[in-house]
Amino acid sequence: MELNSPYSYLLSAAYFAETSVIAEQDGRLAGFVWAFRSPPEPQALFVWQIGVASDARGEGLGKQLLKRLLARPACRGVRYLEATVTPSNTASAALFRALARELDAPCAVTPAFPSESFPGGAHEPEDLFRIGPIPPIN
Repeated sequence: MELNSPYSYLLSAAYFAETSVIAEQDGRLAGFVWAFRSPPEPQALFVWQIGVASDARGEGLGKQLLKRLLARPACRGVRYLEATVTPSNTASAALFRALARELDAPCAVTPAFPSESFPGGAHEPEDLFRIGPIPPIN
C-alpha cells in the first residue's frame, strides 16, 4: 500500500474541509468533492477529486455537489472552476461540460500534464478543464 495517498486524504480533510463536500444516501457515502482555492489565483477553485458511488450515478449528483460547493461561504469570490481530467475519463469530462452549460459559462480544455510528467510512464496525460467566468451561486 502506498502510504502517501491515505496521508494526502487526511491532509485534505484537515486543511480543505471548507472547500469540500460529501453526499450521503441511507447513511452511507454517495459522493464527494475535494477542492481548494488556487494559491496563485484565489478566484479559481481547483477540484482535486470528485466521486459518485456507482449506484448513485446518472442522477446528477456530481453536478449538485459542485454547485453546492460553489455556493459555500469559502467559495465566495470564485469565478473559475478548474480540474484535470484524463482523456479516458469521459464521465468527468461530460460532468464539467454539463456544469459549464448549466452555469452558462465557457469551458476551455487545454493540456495540463503530459504522460511523461508521471513516474512509470503508464499514466495518461491530464487536460485542464477551466470553467468561467462563472456567476455567483447562491
